[in-house]
Amino acid sequence: MKNTALLIACLALAGCKHEELGPTLTEPGVVVDLPYVPSGHGSGMGVSMKGSAVISSVEIPARYAIVFECQHGRFVIEGRPDIWERLHVGQAVTIRYAEVFEVDGESRRVVDLHFIDAT
Repeated sequence: MKNTALLIACLALAGCKHEELGPTLTEPGVVVDLPYVPSGHGSGMGVSMKGSAVISSVEIPARYAIVFECQHGRFVIEGRPDIWERLHVGQAVTIRYAEVFEVDGESRRVVDLHFIDAT
């Protein structure tokens, strides 16, 4: 009885829709732009819904982006300061990525691309 329940659970999970990464692929590209927005902060004073004075502060983290151009067009990667710091505009790079597959039983289709690195 225990083995039967385990088998049914395994079969049920096998048919569930999920995502898988394909093998690592490479493609030549060029760094087109390296946008950067420095961190910021501020404070302000306001009135709460109950009528009392409220002092608030905001901390905005720095934002890094990389704009690449490859044979398929341009695309943007955000939030990778480790890569942003070692690139410069006009630099030729090898872009490493993997296709993201949606798997539903025996059906597989590409739904996204997962950026890995650029060297």
